[in-house]
Amino acid sequence: MPAYAFGPFILDVDERRLTRDGQRVPIAGKTLQILQLLVEARGRLVERETFQQKLCPEVTVEERNLTVHVSTLRRALGSGASPLGYIETVARAGYRITVPVRVLPPAETPRPDDPPPPRTAWPLAVLPFATHGPPEADAYLGAGIADAVITQLGGLAGLAVRSSGATKDVGTARDAVEVGRALRVGHVLEGTVQRDAERLRVSTQLVEVASGATQWSERFEQPVESGFALQDAIAARVADWITPQFSPAEHAALRSYRPQTPEAYFLQLQARAQLNQAERVPALKALALFERALALDPNYPAAHAGLASTYLLLTSTMIRRPLPVDEAVQLARESAQRALALDERLGEAWAVLGRLKMFYGWDWHGASRGGPRPCRGARPQLGRGGRSPWLVPVRGGTARRGARGAGAGATTRSAAARDHRAFGACLLDGGRG
Repeated sequence: MPAYAFGPFILDVDERRLTRDGQRVPIAGKTLQILQLLVEARGRLVERETFQQKLCPEVTVEERNLTVHVSTLRRALGSGASPLGYIETVARAGYRITVPVRVLPPAETPRPDDPPPPRTAWPLAVLPFATHGPPEADAYLGAGIADAVITQLGGLAGLAVRSSGATKDVGTARDAVEVGRALRVGHVLEGTVQRDAERLRVSTQLVEVASGATQWSERFEQPVESGFALQDAIAARVADWITPQFSPAEHAALRSYRPQTPEAYFLQLQARAQLNQAERVPALKALALFERALALDPNYPAAHAGLASTYLLLTSTMIRRPLPVDEAVQLARESAQRALALDERLGEAWAVLGRLKMFYGWDWHGASRGGPRPCRGARPQLGRGGRSPWLVPVRGGTARRGARGAGAGATTRSAAARDHRAFGACLLDGGRG
């Protein structure tokens, strides 16, 4: 596909890269697709219906979502020389680019130098954070914030993250080093959470398993109403230490969605604490909590993804299927698609769709292929039990555990019935390269 030059920018469609005066501009996903549609139109109006058809043909997307993506694009491009900036809004119609666009011949299209060497998949385990001081009603915060950090770190290619649920498989381990050795990881992140009337505090430390030494320890603090910012700060600190070779754009992707109300954020954490129990009554409680969070913020991507995971769990014979399978599968699919329409980087939502393809569509190829490459291998939110739950399709209609996992193989149907806690998109043990 061609590359386009406009103002100081070059958009290389094949490489999915936007540069300004030779420097990369960190945009991706739907934002990058919107820019591609605008430059391809070369100044002509792109109607809202066109964005809907091109970006999310199978999902009904609210107008506000398109507005949010366009606003993100405007911030990335800056103001430009025109009073309108680089993008003009045509009321109730659509958008157009305001500067001339030139199609670059191949000879003028800048190409990256030699591709970078493959990144090492640094193994990391995140333990559930302990709760110190808060009342019993706040006990969910430790597991919830740890899960949120896992989700964000899972968005970095080349970083393999074991979940908090993995520690259930190493119940005899008593400290971070023992857990790390049992899970065969290089580092372990552990921490404590404390909440008072106005502040939320998280103290964390990163332990190197080989030496047992603490690499760093740090305390993070935010007002309760900005509690979601804690997970961003912790994830960024870990990424800076373990993966310093990653680009600023990749680190910028660690910033999570800001819920419209603090209550929606805490309801979502409570729901995940219930969901991770993988039992009938807690699953139904999680369903109600996710729905309450979405009633407060209908555009909360993580809550939609969590709702999809919950509906998927409700298909399991392990909890005696509270919903008819066909109904639960359809609701899980719709919730996952809704989450991806809001944020296509959500590995959890891709995980649900992969699981649905694998166990209810018998589409092994589609399940293993998953979503866009940055999302492949992302850890699902529920029951991410280290090595043991991950199923890998093999010939003959059977499944075996992940390459580094223990245990004999089993048929896919019986394995699925035993272990619906392990929602998988990549369905592989280990990280992404």
